[in-house]
Amino acid sequence: MKKSFLLLVALCAITFVSCEDEGDDKPANVLMPFAVGNTWTYNSERENGESTTVTQTIEKSFTVDGKTGFSYEKEVSTDKSFGLLNTDKNGSIVELHFKDGKYVDQSVLFKIDAKEGEKYKAKMAVFSGDNADYELEETDMTCVKRDTSITVAAGTFNCICYCMTLYDNNTLSNKFYYFYSVNVGMVKNTRYEFPSSDKDSVMMNNITLKSYELK
Repeated sequence: MKKSFLLLVALCAITFVSCEDEGDDKPANVLMPFAVGNTWTYNSERENGESTTVTQTIEKSFTVDGKTGFSYEKEVSTDKSFGLLNTDKNGSIVELHFKDGKYVDQSVLFKIDAKEGEKYKAKMAVFSGDNADYELEETDMTCVKRDTSITVAAGTFNCICYCMTLYDNNTLSNKFYYFYSVNVGMVKNTRYEFPSSDKDSVMMNNITLKSYELK
């Protein structure tokens, strides 16, 4: 059965939303800065050498069950079951879970204050096939390094590196290495597949920041 993670589907199809309750103070530092008009352009290279360019712009702000947010999508079916991403009071990236248009709960995906080597669990919304509903699956997260320098087309950035580990029937299937620069956003994301064992990996996709514009 084909599964789609809100965070892990094709980069251009991800719906990011930054939600904050009315009156909440915004943190000074965030892993992903959200404002209408903010734009990130990435180069995506696959294992076969194919390269594509993906541009993401925060198009619109809207309110879901009392929470105001920003979306890359111009329209979101907020009356159904869905998952959204946001920035919490600490500046971490969290995924919000909604059922039938109502807020249910949230899970921290990328902790801005995670210590180097810290491991934690994150719950992600997983969509199966054309099913409009989702199930929550737990995934292993690790803060690999707190301060690592990454050079891409957009420049050189000090980043926090996270590893997201996914399993298929208790067998290691994928590892995603995310590099986030505070107040800039995602700088790099590399995905490895493990087709045979946890010691044999194949680099499947490498996404790097080409340019960005923050309002």
